[in-house]
Amino acid sequence: MIPLLLLVCWLGARHLNTESLWYDEVFTLRFVGGLPGQPMNFSQIWAAAASEPYWPPGYHFALATWGAALGWSPFAARAFSLFFGLLTVAMTYRLGKDLTGNAAVGFAGAAILGAGAFYSYYLHELRGYTLYTFVTVLALWAYWRAARASAKPGVWPKTALFIGGVGLFYVHYFGIFIFLAVGLYHLLFSPKDRRWREVTGIAIASGIAFLPFAISAAAGLSAAYGWQQSVTTVSHLDAPQAIEKLALEFSSGSIALFAVLLFFAFNGRGKAALYAGFVLITALVITLIVDIRLQLLIHIRYMIGLWPLLAASAGIGIVRLGRGRAAITALIFASIAGGLWLNFNDQYRLNMNGGAFWHMPWQQLQEAVEPHAQAGDLAVMHLRDIVWRWMHDPLADYYFHDSPAAVEIMESLPDMSDEDYLALEHRYIDGTNRVWFAFDPTQIPERRELFESELGRQFVLCGTVADTAEISLRLYTRVPDAPAPADMTYRFGDSVGAALLEPLPAVADRSLLIPIVWSGGDIPPETYSFGLHLLDENGALAAQFDAGLPISPYACQLARIEVDSLAPGNYALMLVVYNWHTGERMPVPNSVDNQHPLGTVRVE
Repeated sequence: MIPLLLLVCWLGARHLNTESLWYDEVFTLRFVGGLPGQPMNFSQIWAAAASEPYWPPGYHFALATWGAALGWSPFAARAFSLFFGLLTVAMTYRLGKDLTGNAAVGFAGAAILGAGAFYSYYLHELRGYTLYTFVTVLALWAYWRAARASAKPGVWPKTALFIGGVGLFYVHYFGIFIFLAVGLYHLLFSPKDRRWREVTGIAIASGIAFLPFAISAAAGLSAAYGWQQSVTTVSHLDAPQAIEKLALEFSSGSIALFAVLLFFAFNGRGKAALYAGFVLITALVITLIVDIRLQLLIHIRYMIGLWPLLAASAGIGIVRLGRGRAAITALIFASIAGGLWLNFNDQYRLNMNGGAFWHMPWQQLQEAVEPHAQAGDLAVMHLRDIVWRWMHDPLADYYFHDSPAAVEIMESLPDMSDEDYLALEHRYIDGTNRVWFAFDPTQIPERRELFESELGRQFVLCGTVADTAEISLRLYTRVPDAPAPADMTYRFGDSVGAALLEPLPAVADRSLLIPIVWSGGDIPPETYSFGLHLLDENGALAAQFDAGLPISPYACQLARIEVDSLAPGNYALMLVVYNWHTGERMPVPNSVDNQHPLGTVRVE
């Protein structure tokens, strides 16, 4: 199991801090007091959950405790999901093993669950789905040990049953359907002995423990149900769609193989197969019946509580079908192959929760802009066409909550005329000094060129700050009313002036990004270049950036010097202008070596 858990941990951990949060994850932080400057106590969390139609306060309480101990960075908060996701995989092993007495069943179920692409996605999402699966598998295992296992149960299975039962009520409302399915199995199939009475008492106590919140939430849930219907009208899954989606996502597209495994799991005698099959089918039927009335099923993730039971059932099917170590091993690998393949399919991961409508490179924008942000700066995220800004307003607020730069979101909706589009652009850019313009290169907005063309009337392009698979980011600076060399900080000869757009950073990490503006007069074209030279403490050249000198009344250049290979220490940055044919430097007033010192940077 240890190699399997390490694999699952890696599948989840590799995305803990590489993807931007999306709308629902910021929604989570808002409900637990994890947003900057917006703390909440437990009574406030309780009241907020009472107005929300899917999540009782159990997940929020648990996450709030976690965040209080480890902090609210996306990495730390998302690690909560990974932690309980790993516990779920481990408990699925115990469920399969204890149901059948066969460790191979447990391992097969745990491997199928942990390697599945759908489940793996939620190992790094800041939502409560892995806690939901954990309390589910805990309750399923504990019930079996307390009521049906041959060995007499001790205190721990009974305690775990109470915790799991309360968890099913308090973590996700759909967990109640699983609780009811286990309860129905208990009434129909468990021997009516002393253990039956003890388990019945534990179940009743679990329900009673939920009553305080049920009473508190009654009014809020009624109101929440009303607004929820506006969502379900366009995205509700009916029963056939839900069953198809359940099979497709759990099997990672290998529906035929998993249908065979479930057939072999349930087509035979045994208490384990009866328990797993009855609870699985009953919970599914109850869910679909309730949904016919309330129409709350808008995404198959609400049924992820069935995943451990599906995985354990598939494990039973593998062992019954395989009948030998080699065959069982082959079936396990065949069952997890599709999931492992989809784990590395970026498009599948992107489409998990609404695709490109919800996901934009906010984290990458913040990481690129924040080290350079100044008062008067504006960061603009241009959405793909037909995406509303309300989907991303919370993300903009979250990532730029303490930035000196303003942040705006540019829409490009189908019913928006070009005139309205440009009016919106001017509302954003007028009065700003610099514009950091960003979009996702995989979904380039149709009116991007129109935006940048209008921007060019008042601003000049400095250059591309980032051009990756996740983000395209460009920096523009406003053109002064009457640019002249004499107004610049650094003079070269009689007709060239330069200035830095921002102070040099005190410390450089991997690269040094330097936006520099030029004002030029009458100089020969294609003759002069400029150089930014980084000198070590002995005055030796350590790194440099060279480019052609812009010939324009006002121009901007984005220079980047890579410093990650330099030895730690202090480095002086010098600016020179030189004739690239002869190497002769343009004269600098009061300088014997014709260069301007721009400052000192420390490389660590």
